[in-house]
Amino acid sequence: MGESMSKGREDMNGYSATHLDRGPQELEERITANILGIVSTPEGKSQLSRMKQSQVDFFATAISRIAEGKDRDKTPQEFVALMAALIDKEYFETGASEIAGTKDRLRSGFVAVTPHFGIAKATKITAEELGQACKTSGVKPDYLEKLGMPPNNEPFLLRAAAIYKTIFGSLGGPEKVNPHELIMWYPYPFDELQRDCGIAGIFLDREGQYTEMETRLDDLFNQDRANNKIPVALMYPEAGTTGKRSEDGNPYGLGPFKTGFLVYAMHCGIPVVPIVQIVRSDSTFVTRVLPPFEVSKNTPGGALQELAEKTRQDMQKAIDSLLNYRVGFKEY
Repeated sequence: MGESMSKGREDMNGYSATHLDRGPQELEERITANILGIVSTPEGKSQLSRMKQSQVDFFATAISRIAEGKDRDKTPQEFVALMAALIDKEYFETGASEIAGTKDRLRSGFVAVTPHFGIAKATKITAEELGQACKTSGVKPDYLEKLGMPPNNEPFLLRAAAIYKTIFGSLGGPEKVNPHELIMWYPYPFDELQRDCGIAGIFLDREGQYTEMETRLDDLFNQDRANNKIPVALMYPEAGTTGKRSEDGNPYGLGPFKTGFLVYAMHCGIPVVPIVQIVRSDSTFVTRVLPPFEVSKNTPGGALQELAEKTRQDMQKAIDSLLNYRVGFKEY
């Protein structure tokens, strides 16, 4: 595994074709416009501005530690603290009784599966903004030249913040549970930052990537269990932003699900917990946890495909229900 990781580090600025295939630029812009259209109130825009700045500050501090090669042990704690606090309490609602009511089933860990909702597009960080923040944090100019940026300038924090917050609130906080997001490896120094934060990265076009991902998650799960924490693998079964494969870029229209989340749950003998989220115009994040389910050992590929599709349909129904739900005269 170490050799493969080192190879990835050497060409970290060169993404695989799958990672860079974001669909037509017009569709990408339409998805972004649709997401920005959701968050349209002054309160919403103010919240997004605060979230963006919080992410910039975190990146700048963490990157300065990587550049200097010291104090990196502080980053994991600051990461989970940010994920727990990035969304203000008054802008967060959750329905997580399915987790709270099944804690005993989840103590050995679970797979949290969620749509790849592209809300991170609403807090894009430009190279200039990040560079200036890093400079203010004391990063030297020659090092700044090495900085890469995630594709489309989208930070990887906001996308998962509501899911982390839901899991933390249901199972006792970062002291009791440790989520590990599975996403693509980002360019240096973000790859190092991802490792510091307990994120499991993957290159989709490389041979043996599922095995490497499984090994990485297994290592993280074993570390958490040794520390008496509940490990969680957070996976996005669409393998791309929600709406990416639709005609209109609807950020709530789920695309086809891959089966990797089911395969890993089967491999570990742990439950799957589907979680959906929507965002209101005032940037209130609303999450709902669906009933956990098990994946039987030795389930054949065809049955896994059917279970993946059933999971997609159940999650789509939950999203549609949230979108159509009314509180007073205010619609989600």
